[in-house]
Amino acid sequence: MHHSLIAAMQDPVSCNRFSRSSPAWTWLCLLILLSVLFAWPAAAFAQAQCYYEDGNGNAINAPATQIVTFSSVTIALSSQSAGSTIGPPRTATTTGDTIYIACLNGGTPGGLQPSYGTYDAATKTIYSPTPGVAFKILRSGTPIPLYPNDSLTNGTSTFSNTTTFQLISTGVLPSSGNQIPAGTVLGQWNFDDVCTKPVIRNNGDYKSCDINAPIKTVIIFQSGGVTFTASTCTVSTGSQNLTVALPSVSANALGAVGATAGTTRFGINLTGCTSNLAVSATLSSSNAYTVNGVIAPTIGAGYASGVGIQILRADGITPVTFDSAFPTGTTNGANYSFNLYARYYQTATPVTPGQVQATATYTLTYQ
Repeated sequence: MHHSLIAAMQDPVSCNRFSRSSPAWTWLCLLILLSVLFAWPAAAFAQAQCYYEDGNGNAINAPATQIVTFSSVTIALSSQSAGSTIGPPRTATTTGDTIYIACLNGGTPGGLQPSYGTYDAATKTIYSPTPGVAFKILRSGTPIPLYPNDSLTNGTSTFSNTTTFQLISTGVLPSSGNQIPAGTVLGQWNFDDVCTKPVIRNNGDYKSCDINAPIKTVIIFQSGGVTFTASTCTVSTGSQNLTVALPSVSANALGAVGATAGTTRFGINLTGCTSNLAVSATLSSSNAYTVNGVIAPTIGAGYASGVGIQILRADGITPVTFDSAFPTGTTNGANYSFNLYARYYQTATPVTPGQVQATATYTLTYQ
């Protein structure tokens, strides 16, 4: 029987011979013929195969996996709405040259496989384990599709270094310090079924594959370091030790406790600010009076008595409360200024003539 089965597979005519002698042989021969017919289409279609090329289109062995390192980033902390970008896209350097991958008989799936943080498919954003810090990995300005939603298609695909790194705010203010250390692997760009050792014809063309990688890492992306610093401004030289000169007034211009005169505006100027910083000020005085914003009179020869200095907020109406922060506004560029007012304030009766002098310090905070 064993020899008869072989004969039936090699020569369909022998099935006719068997069929004439036995119905059982007829079914067996039909099954064998069907199995041959079903096997033929599968052998007729070759599996899609992708392989590396050099710049001249010759098939080559797989080069070392390319390492793409994004430029280091140092950014001043600031409050931004969730999803907004933090600075421009950052460029990258690479350990290798342009990558060429050619595919035959169709394409192969691939894409980005993040290895750091949590990936949000809806926004194509990778969220760092550090609150407030998120980023996107872009190729030519577009996020790389998540594996396996990217693909290599028939023909040659080119991977030159057009990759950038875009920081994204989550709406939560991150902590200062080094949040994504240099060398941190952020993700891999993988593709399925890439030949790492091709069989090459004499003319350099791809012939077949000796060693095939079911999943091949083409590029590894890593951080060059992301550091956040406390957001701040620099107080301009003229505002660091500020002297405000009030006009001379007659004692008759006051007249009663609580009377005011000589209101004078003065400004505090800042430089080197980060945009969208909320700036608050706190004034303090070692000689604060019992009334808000009033500095008690200086006692001594040559000084007026019964008159102090009151400091008002930018509206020129509201007295400051010492040792309590109040908002001054929000920066919209590198330079920022806000105004305060100072005026005489009668603290007692009678008022005697003389100089009036008062000292206060201010502290600025930024968010």
